[in-house]
Amino acid sequence: MMFSPIMVAVGKSDGVFWSFGVFGLIIGFSRLPVIFSPETRGTPICDTMEQQEATLEIIIKQMKAKYEQSDQRGKSKWRGD
Repeated sequence: MMFSPIMVAVGKSDGVFWSFGVFGLIIGFSRLPVIFSPETRGTPICDTMEQQEATLEIIIKQMKAKYEQSDQRGKSKWRGD
């Protein structure tokens, strides 16, 4: 961002914290594409690594069950092990 140093200087000289508001809005708007992308739509946002690991384990179990069902029909095999 080219205007970052300017915003910091304006925030220091005026005594008003506009720079924090501008940076906060930019951060807030920058996460919108991530929230609405197909890969992350409808998935919970975890607070800790333990929650994320537990979520991934559940997803892997679901994928294994899905591929085992399709394997019984002779279509594909799970290659995750």
